[in-house]
Amino acid sequence: MQLLPLYYATFFANGGAVLLGLVRYKKLSTPLRLLVALLVYWFAVSFAEEYTRSRNIHNLWIGQINNVVEMVFFGYIYYAWRVSKQNGLFIVASIVLFLVGWGIAKFTFEPITGGDDITWALSRSIQIVICTYLLLATLRSRVEIGWHKDPKILISAGFIFYAAATFLLFSLFTPMLNASLELLRVIFQINWIANIVTYVIFGWAAYNENRRLQTIE
Repeated sequence: MQLLPLYYATFFANGGAVLLGLVRYKKLSTPLRLLVALLVYWFAVSFAEEYTRSRNIHNLWIGQINNVVEMVFFGYIYYAWRVSKQNGLFIVASIVLFLVGWGIAKFTFEPITGGDDITWALSRSIQIVICTYLLLATLRSRVEIGWHKDPKILISAGFIFYAAATFLLFSLFTPMLNASLELLRVIFQINWIANIVTYVIFGWAAYNENRRLQTIE
């Protein structure tokens, strides 16, 4: 399948978010520094996927590893933003259970050399639940800055948007590999657009964060 300019635009969006994060790195709080590290990691993963794709090297395993590393970063970010002890325990338990489930899946019904439909859907479900909880808790609390500049709201919205926009696409990814090229083109275009929007949101969050206002309630 011939790739569209939209695909390469995701590299520029990711790179722009990384650049904004690195420029403001010393002024960022711990969660946002972790987000910048995640953005750098995603950038490296994108290049690894492009390198293997251009050489017709099997690369589904990259997405499998990416799912695990991303969830570890996600857990650290949201644990730093925990709104209560119970919330923190829920975040830790969710990530640990996911990692255990992922490990079991790789040795049973979902080998690392194939697709990760089930574990991918599970990771996105966990992200949506944790992000929604923090998003609602933040909106209910006294807001000292506009929602469009609050990192907790922006980052949570970014994760929720990407997970929701691509949930069905990638939870059914393996069956879709046998679909027509036109359908695959549409699927990947939706994914690329979701990626670009998410990178823009994350870059905006890093650009606007004010550390004095980002404290755990």
